[in-house]
Amino acid sequence: MSLILTSSFAERLKEALENTTTTEFAEAVGVSKQTISAYTTGVRKPKAPTIKVMADILKVNAAWLLGYDVAKNTGNISSENGSVTFRSEEIGYGSNSQFSNDEVRIITIYQSFNSEGKRKTIEYIQDLEMSGKYTKNSSDLSQLDNL
Repeated sequence: MSLILTSSFAERLKEALENTTTTEFAEAVGVSKQTISAYTTGVRKPKAPTIKVMADILKVNAAWLLGYDVAKNTGNISSENGSVTFRSEEIGYGSNSQFSNDEVRIITIYQSFNSEGKRKTIEYIQDLEMSGKYTKNSSDLSQLDNL
């Protein structure tokens, strides 16, 4: 399974804010209008906890907000190229949940890596998975294998 970055955070935030004023949104998030403006222009990027707050307020998937090819309004992951489609409850998350703060942090960090860093990250994660030492249980992995 591979998440594909299809848009920038700034583009997605602008799209999500279409029916909301910057002032209202800034107040809800707890930041200034100038900060929201910096986010929508791509001058600044929020930290993971702020992304989670923003996604919750906007009722969008945090990974979608980050620019990934995932469903906008649910915890579902789907890929337009047809390679991945599953509901969040199928992988052990609540049916209405979005990514946790840690998951958003992982995506944010991964996104900041160059291609070599991304490749090494995937290799490391695969090594952890293959060891079996860090997985919840083998049935969790078998669900992912069936995708």
